[in-house]
Amino acid sequence: MNRHKAVRGGMRLDIAGGINGQMNNSGSQHFSEGDKRLFEGRHMQYNQTTGQSGIHFVFNTTFSFAMNGVPQEAKGFIVMDRRTIKQEFQVEIPAGSTLTVEKLSTVYTSRDRDSETLALADLQGKAITT
Repeated sequence: MNRHKAVRGGMRLDIAGGINGQMNNSGSQHFSEGDKRLFEGRHMQYNQTTGQSGIHFVFNTTFSFAMNGVPQEAKGFIVMDRRTIKQEFQVEIPAGSTLTVEKLSTVYTSRDRDSETLALADLQGKAITT
């Protein structure tokens, strides 16, 4: 959670974040290219499957904003690239106000005890509704 306060006057804060599926170990490719989706204009989801063992991974990331403790809707601009999904936000902060930004990320896998029997589509649904 981050807090940003406009002390001397109003300001605009540019924020970008999301899921980077390009990260790997020692430059080798462990995942196959997966699906990227945006739900309800704010919930990002990226799905990948390991190349050899076929383990499904579902990554989710959501941003939330509050101005002086009051939840705010911030419209993000979605950016999708190879193995990457992110949102870019521009938020105006009036003088004397405090913006709180929270980024929540979750990871679900087909190896999770309560998900071992789920098909990929069911795992994706579980991940976005939990």
